[in-house]
Amino acid sequence: QDEARRIQSELAQSSEEERRTRAEADRAERAHRTFEEEERALAEQEQMPTEGVVAAVRGDLGSLEAAALRDDREADQVGRRLESLHGQLEAESLETDRLKNEIKQLDIDATAAQQAHEVAVADRRSQQAIWESAETELQNARLAVAGATARVEALESAVEGLADPQARQKALSTSGVAGSLASILDVPEDLAAAVEAALGPWSDALAVETPSAIESVVGVLKSDGLGGVPLVTSRFTNSDVPARPIADAYGLEPLVDLLGRRADRRMAAALVGDVIVAEGWSAGWQIVAKHPAVRVVTPEGDLITADGIRIAHPDGATPAALERARTSLEEAELGLARADSRHAASRRDFDHTRTTERAALEELELIETNLSGATEALARLDRTRAGVEHEINRLEQRRSLLLESAADREVRIAELRGRLSALEGEEAERQLLWEQLAGRRVSIAQKLSLIH
Repeated sequence: QDEARRIQSELAQSSEEERRTRAEADRAERAHRTFEEEERALAEQEQMPTEGVVAAVRGDLGSLEAAALRDDREADQVGRRLESLHGQLEAESLETDRLKNEIKQLDIDATAAQQAHEVAVADRRSQQAIWESAETELQNARLAVAGATARVEALESAVEGLADPQARQKALSTSGVAGSLASILDVPEDLAAAVEAALGPWSDALAVETPSAIESVVGVLKSDGLGGVPLVTSRFTNSDVPARPIADAYGLEPLVDLLGRRADRRMAAALVGDVIVAEGWSAGWQIVAKHPAVRVVTPEGDLITADGIRIAHPDGATPAALERARTSLEEAELGLARADSRHAASRRDFDHTRTTERAALEELELIETNLSGATEALARLDRTRAGVEHEINRLEQRRSLLLESAADREVRIAELRGRLSALEGEEAERQLLWEQLAGRRVSIAQKLSLIH
């Protein structure tokens, strides 16, 4: 911008110098032409009789007076045109100031709009990443539900017939029943087979809160002609784990210590407090041989006691596994619901930021369009003003020339009138005039030779 202003200033100075030079050239040319015409007239008049000279002087005087009238009319027209152009220039100067202020404000607005658009883009990208992550999470949750459902269905088919579903549902709705034993013990899914082996016939049992509550539950089932549901409760008040010191000696873990955080520790100690978890049956067989009071289970579901080994079924389909699979399905469905809620919320936020981004972009584009239009209008106005200023300079120069011509003409008219008066006077006056004209002709000839 500074460079552009410097160039514009230099161009303006060059234009002004050109105008002055041209004006001086015009003055010199006009003076030269005037001298030539006067020299020619003087040469012709020297060859004429007095009457002819008088007539020539009268003719020149009339021509000069007519030219004076013509130049006066032109000067008047130039004055009116200059007045109009100055008014136009003033109006355009005001419009230029207005446009400059508008461009300045639009430039400020464009900067703010650009920053707002950049913030909107960053917000949209952030929300888009959150939404895409939520969408991935939702897809994973759907897959988890589908997998858990398939697992439950497979286990239900495998353990079908082990218990009466109607009796089980009836028992669960009876007061005093806390839920399935697998849920009360908070059995991890990877230990379902081991817990199943340790519980034996009680693996699909329902946990009853107190021994006395069992009587009530059994009475309800018997009265409805239902059965086939094992019920278990703890009659112990302590939570000792006899398997723990033996497990520690072998660097192993008692089963109760591997159950979930929500497990009923008292019931767990009563039912499986004597159980150690080992990775292989052979290690368990060595342990029970030295410590027949404990039992050992493997993650695959093998049960090892001092009396023998119960080998797990290879498909792992046990009531405990089914219970845990159902719990996993509920957890997967809950996770799906949460993932779906987060996905919907993130989608709304993403759509909102995308709308905000579009609005910010449209606002920025509108301001940039207005800024471009105002800049172009200012450029056109600058070109118009330059044309007006050039025309004003031209007319000012023309008016200056007219005024100078008028001044020169007045001097010339005064000379011709004096010459005419001398020609019409006495002989002595005419003789003096001829001498003056001869001297004037010599003087003009010298000036012309200097010009050439």
